[in-house]
Formats: sequence, structure tokens, C-alpha cells
Amino acid sequence: MARDKKGSNYFEIILVCRYNPPGNWNYEFPYKQITNGAGVASNCPEDYTADFSTGLCVLGNSNPTPAPVPATSQPTPVPTDNKDNDGSTPAPVPATSQPTPVPTPSSPDNKDNDDSCMTVDSTLRFKIGKKRRKCKWASKGPKQKRCDKEGVRDACPETCGRDGSCEESSLTFNTKKTKGFRDCTMLKQQILCGKDGVKETCFKTCN
Repeated sequence: MARDKKGSNYFEIILVCRYNPPGNWNYEFPYKQITNGAGVASNCPEDYTADFSTGLCVLGNSNPTPAPVPATSQPTPVPTDNKDNDGSTPAPVPATSQPTPVPTPSSPDNKDNDDSCMTVDSTLRFKIGKKRRKCKWASKGPKQKRCDKEGVRDACPETCGRDGSCEESSLTFNTKKTKGFRDCTMLKQQILCGKDGVKETCFKTCN
């Protein structure tokens, strides 16, 4: 940028390089493009020598920079024997045996022996129809008929025995802290699992 003689205006000086042979046109190059370093200044005209440091063709032989030689990586030598540096053969390393995994016994279909199942009679009162009952009631009279009522066998497994299932009783139960009868879900919601007999009766819901 420079000022004119009056010092009031600025003007620019733009230098344009014109190559010979011509090539300073839009989207045209004054040189030949290459895709790798091996082709740098490889098409110089007569009396010109390639200068690989600049990538240009220089007039005459003015000790141009030689073309770079690509470095070749040497492969890592592979030992041909199994000997130490002193020529002796190292002692073989004994193979370590893996411990035999102990199979985990699968749970049988019959869950009578499952520790999570209740095996003793519930100490809570339960409701059959409109009457209040305890497991002692199931052991009297027509025992089989009473044990077959819904939920009784699961509530009284010691008296009635289990039929291969391991389920909580679907009956409603009464505790000293409840005025009415509640099923296991309601007993847990009312935070009564810690009361006597509740955790044993509702062994799945309360665990």
C-alpha cells in the first residue's frame, strides 16, 4: 500500500507473474501436478536440471539437490533356534494346569428342599371365606379337603405338605398390628415384614 503525492489517497500495486509457456489461466496450472515425491521436477526441458529442494527446474547444472531416497525398514530377525546367548538351551517352562471348575448344581423342579421355601406352618391367622383360621384347623376333620383349598397348602406346608410348588400363599393374613386381613403385598407396603410370622409366611415378597 502507498500514498499518492498529495498524501491523501491510498493505492495498491499488484504484481502478476506470467509464466512461459503460458498457463496463468483460471483452473489451469503452469506446472504438472504429481501424486508422489518421485515425480518432482521430472519433466525439465533441455539445459534445465531438477532441484528437488524446491521442486523447480533450474537452468544449468548448479549442484541441484538429489532426489530423496525413501527409507526402507529392515525386518526384525527371527531366531532360528531356542538357545540362550551363551549357547545353552533353556529349560522348558512347565505348563500350568487350570483348576477344574466345580459344576453348580441346578435347582430341581421339585422345590421342597429349596432353602427359600417355607417348610413350617405359618403362625398367622388367615381367612377362608368369612371365617378366621389357623393351620391347626387344616389338620383336623377332612384334612385333605381342607388342605386343597386355595392358598392353604402354601400357608401350612408342614401340616399339608407341598405339591412340588414353592409359592407364597395367596390368602390374606392377620397380625397384631393390623385390624383386618392383608395379603403379602399389602403387608410389605405397610412395613410389616419385620413382625412375627410375616417374613416366614411372605418369604418371597419380604425378601
